[in-house]
Amino acid sequence: MTVGSSALVRCLTLLGLSLAATVSIALLHPSLRPPRWDLFACLMVGAVAAGASIFLVRRPVSGRGDGAGRRWWADQRNAWVNFATMCWPAVAFLVAHAVLSPSPAAWTIFDAGHAIRSTKIEKVLSTERIGTGRNRQYDSTVRVSVPYETGTETYETGLISRREPLRGEETWVLFAPSSPESGYLIGDRQWLEEQIGGRADAGTILVTSMYLTACWLLALVGRWRSDPVGHLPRGVEKKRLRVLPVRVTGVGVAIDERPPTSRVTTHLKPRVHMASTDGDDLLLHFYLDDIVNHVPLAKDLKGARGTAYWYRDGRDVAYAKSVGVGVLVLDDGRFVAGWLVTADPSAELPDAVPGVDHDLPDPECVRAIHPASPVEAHANYIFLRSLLAAIPILGVTTFGVGDAGTVVLAITSVVVVLRGRRRARRRVQQYLKIGASLQDVRTGTVRTS
Repeated sequence: MTVGSSALVRCLTLLGLSLAATVSIALLHPSLRPPRWDLFACLMVGAVAAGASIFLVRRPVSGRGDGAGRRWWADQRNAWVNFATMCWPAVAFLVAHAVLSPSPAAWTIFDAGHAIRSTKIEKVLSTERIGTGRNRQYDSTVRVSVPYETGTETYETGLISRREPLRGEETWVLFAPSSPESGYLIGDRQWLEEQIGGRADAGTILVTSMYLTACWLLALVGRWRSDPVGHLPRGVEKKRLRVLPVRVTGVGVAIDERPPTSRVTTHLKPRVHMASTDGDDLLLHFYLDDIVNHVPLAKDLKGARGTAYWYRDGRDVAYAKSVGVGVLVLDDGRFVAGWLVTADPSAELPDAVPGVDHDLPDPECVRAIHPASPVEAHANYIFLRSLLAAIPILGVTTFGVGDAGTVVLAITSVVVVLRGRRRARRRVQQYLKIGASLQDVRTGTVRTS
């Protein structure tokens, strides 16, 4: 992120902790009656943190310095945006589920002084299998006895179970011993406890944990990728790393016509123009993440010399020998990470490997170029603003707005976050289109064919 202040980091940390607390509370107490002040309080803390983050991001870019650090900031920035985007549907679902779960019948029993006790099925009157595979259940009508204080009452009632019920089998009943008129519920004990405020079942907790962990690991991938210089020794060990001395001839904007996958892309990206300095006059293009501001980068890199380290792409594409994932390390210790492509699609990237006398750059000494960028700050502002708008929308559901209203608001909050991410990317592309229309022919052209 452009704003590397500790205050912004603290705000984003508080935002993440508040959402984590929301998820935890929704799993521990998924069926308390509205208003859910516990969930509302966590969401509002998140809203305050998001608002503070927006304020910090909107501060003027000038005077901040280049924010250079050891890691490639573009990967880190995309990691937290993707993490928030992927996690929000889970947060919205859990809050909506917590609001929709309370059963009026269960809370009537709870208010009358509830008890959960086991009882035996006296007779199975009918049973029907519904669903298939893991979703298979049995819809049965059974006869059970409920031990009230005034005497045992026998009822014929419906029972949904995962396996076919048998006579004499044990089941559980939720009832008010001193109030037969309050009614009763029968079923699995976990389900009955959940109806009156107990924790969610183990399956829901496991699935939620697995999903959020997967999102977290994907975010970590962005952090792992953000240290491309630190990974160079591993490339040497596996004999995959290639090296080429280069000279920067210009920086422009263009469409990456040979993306890292076979999928066609029309996104504009900043592009560094380079020439090999080892005598073969090979012209190269080095594509960067679209969040990188090419205008100050052009001033910083003009005429600079350095070394391009890259790995040949392992996918089966027609242009595999002319492309590679790499990092450009300048002689002054700065670096950028991106996608290396030969200017001539028919030309192949050289296959030179670092010699035994070649010293790899020290990860502790190099710094990632992070040019001050109003467009980056604006893109981050747009996404954070969408997240800020989504939090209060979801918070309204905790006061009880009916089943339909809860579903609509939860879906709306997810759509707001997704649209915010899309609008942020669109804003970056608009900025690059302006740069492409103004750039000099010598520094790059946009090819649309």
